[in-house]
Amino acid sequence: MTSKPKKAEGQFGSANDQVVYYESRSQVDGDHRLEIEDWRQKQAPYVRALLKELKKRMTKAGRCA
Repeated sequence: MTSKPKKAEGQFGSANDQVVYYESRSQVDGDHRLEIEDWRQKQAPYVRALLKELKKRMTKAGRCA
């Protein structure tokens, strides 16, 4: 299900005024919530470690400035 052609006309910045686009809905094949939740749980320790390292670097950079 796609829409009729639409002109950007300033919605995406003046450089894109002449752009013509179509809107359409994405089709979903099945429910992947369980797979996504499993992936997020597996990634959680890595995300926490990354955030800890970034915070450490930000506080170190703040002291040097």
